[in-house]
Parts: sequence; C-alpha cells; structure tokens
Amino acid sequence: MKRFLLLVADSCRGGLGAAVQAQAVWFSGRDWDVVLAAPRAPSLSSRLCSVGLMDLALPATSRDLLGLLRAARQLRALLNERSPTLVHAHGLRSFAACLLAGFRPCVTVHGFGAVPSDPLGYHLVRRFGLKVAGALAAQAFSVTPELQAPWSFTPYASPRLADLSILPFPDGTLPTFAWVGRLAEPERPEMFVRALAEASRKLPVRGLVAGDGPLRDSVETLSRNLGAPIEFLGHVDTIREVLQRSWAVTLTSRCEGVPFSVQEAMWVGRAVVASDLPGLRWLIGDSGYLVNSEEQLTEALLVLTDPRQANLLGSRAAARIREILTPQSPFPQLEERFTEHLRSDAVG
Repeated sequence: MKRFLLLVADSCRGGLGAAVQAQAVWFSGRDWDVVLAAPRAPSLSSRLCSVGLMDLALPATSRDLLGLLRAARQLRALLNERSPTLVHAHGLRSFAACLLAGFRPCVTVHGFGAVPSDPLGYHLVRRFGLKVAGALAAQAFSVTPELQAPWSFTPYASPRLADLSILPFPDGTLPTFAWVGRLAEPERPEMFVRALAEASRKLPVRGLVAGDGPLRDSVETLSRNLGAPIEFLGHVDTIREVLQRSWAVTLTSRCEGVPFSVQEAMWVGRAVVASDLPGLRWLIGDSGYLVNSEEQLTEALLVLTDPRQANLLGSRAAARIREILTPQSPFPQLEERFTEHLRSDAVG
C-alpha cells in the first residue's frame, strides 16, 4: 500500500514553488501518493499530472489569524477524508496552518532575513517563530546553514540542473554580466546597476537583467540616469539563453539560502559574484567572489573582464557544485529521514 505524503506550501511561485513542485514529482515517482496544498499559481509544472492538488486559501501573512484558521479548516477536511502518512510544510505560514488543523508536520524554511521596510520588531518575531517551529515540528529542515539544532541544513537543488550542462565560454564578446532574480527590495537590484555603471566608466562592459518585479520601473530609470549599459530582459522562461551570453552571474540579495540562479550559473560553468551570506559561502566556496558592498562588487566585475580569470572561476564553479549537489538533492535524503521518523513513531 502506498504511503500518503501531504505537502503544504506557502507558495507555488518562485524558488519555493519550484522546489516544492520538484519534491512532489520526485516522491510521486516513488512509493508515495502525493497531494500538494498551496495557493494555486497561474501555471504549474506539467509534470504534476500524477500529483493531487489543493488550492489552499493561505493568507499572505501569518499575522492574519482568521486567514490561517480558514486554511486550517481546508486541511482538516482533507484529514477527515484520509489520513496522511506524513505531512511536510514549506514555510512558517504552512506550518502554523498544519498545527491548527491538528497535524504535527515536518517543516522546511527557505530563508529568512530582514529588509528596511519590515515592520518594527518583525525580524525578532520571525526568529521567535522559527524557534517555536523547530521545537514543535516532527522534523525541522532549513535551506540555509544559519539555523542551529534542531534545524537540519538541507539544501534543495534547482529543478533545472537536470536539463543543463556546461556551456562554452562566450569568447570574443564584450564582457557581459548577468543579474537574475526578482526586481524587489530584498534582492537589491539597484546595487548591481550602480556597480555596473561604475565598472563601465573604467572598462567596456555590459549588463543583463533577467527578471521582473515591483522595482522594475525605478531600476530602469536609475540605469538610464547613470548611463549604465544594461539590457533589461524582463521575465525569461529559459535561463540557458541568458547564461550563454554571460561571462559571470551576480546576486545582490540581503537574504538567501542556496539560490537556484547561482546553482544554475555554476552548473553551466559561469563565475559568480554574490552577497556574502552563509548559504552562499557554502555554495560558492572558493569558486567565486563574495561581496558586501557596491565597491567590492565593482572590483569583482572589473577582475572578471579578464576572460582567463572568468573562465577559470567558471570551471571551478562547475566542479564545486557537482561535489556538493546532485539534480535530485535532497529528495533521497528526505525520504530516508521520513522513513526513519515513521519507524520511530511506530516503535513509540
């Protein structure tokens, strides 16, 4: 008899959504029936044909207690129909809804941090929530190494890795640096624009910005005002085309785990310049540059205008990521942990 895995997620969008959908597909191909409960995204992976889907009315913030209670009622109705063998919540809102529904789930958090626009004291409240979740969860996983026990560092590989391979270096082109992500406050795209503009005053370079978001208009205006030679591509469906054109990829976020954009760049053999954060230190190692300021970012971009240096770091990056991740990470390890948990519950 197949085991029943209920996945509950804060979102089916972005990196979190891609990770959860990949987990649903992988486990459904094993000895598991899988239901994914999450706010429905406009488009879901076509590979989810073997996965049950529930459009969960999860609120946008955990401060919306009534919204959490409504989501919990939906989950409780599912519990009344059939009892899950195991529940895995992705995000603290999902975790809270599961607890209110009477589940004690495993939980994964996909990053945390503060941005200037957060309400006063919000970061402290979130840290308290993480402490409570770690204590109450059946098992606690984190995609960033910052959290201590009982949290277990469990990085997710980008679902795109399986379809990517090492790309030839774009010889003979103008040094081109890509920024990939959501044009929003936590990602600090303006930092890349200023650094690229400064680098262009010293050497011929160009930039590519792949992504969309609420800051797009203001960032494009900043780029024009500074004379930064940047092409704004908007949302891209195929990251491969951006990586083919790029000498290196940059990431300027305030908070990250082990981001898919960096994984994908490393996998195809591109150097990376990224914010100096714990998850990125683990991911990049000595195969790229970690920066804390626009000045450091500018300096790194200028160094990487040397094709030999960019190519060398790209080769190191491709070797590094293959040492620490596979395209299936962390699903075999998760299945082993889930099975151990179920056995210990049965014995208990």
